[in-house]
Amino acid sequence: MPSVRLHCHGVLTIASDIDVQARLDHALAAPIRCRILLALHKAPTCPADLGDAPGASRTRLSNHLACL
Repeated sequence: MPSVRLHCHGVLTIASDIDVQARLDHALAAPIRCRILLALHKAPTCPADLGDAPGASRTRLSNHLACL
């Protein structure tokens, strides 16, 4: 995707940067995704170990990992 400069001061200036920020915001919108990232930040682990969190079925966890 070609970059398009926007004339904004103190805000993202490249259209592709705005797209990246929107995707990041979407990925972090679900609290379970934030918990997954925090768990992975502490130590690398496999998805089966992440599934031990309350309310995280394997299917749900798989969908959230795909989003991340």
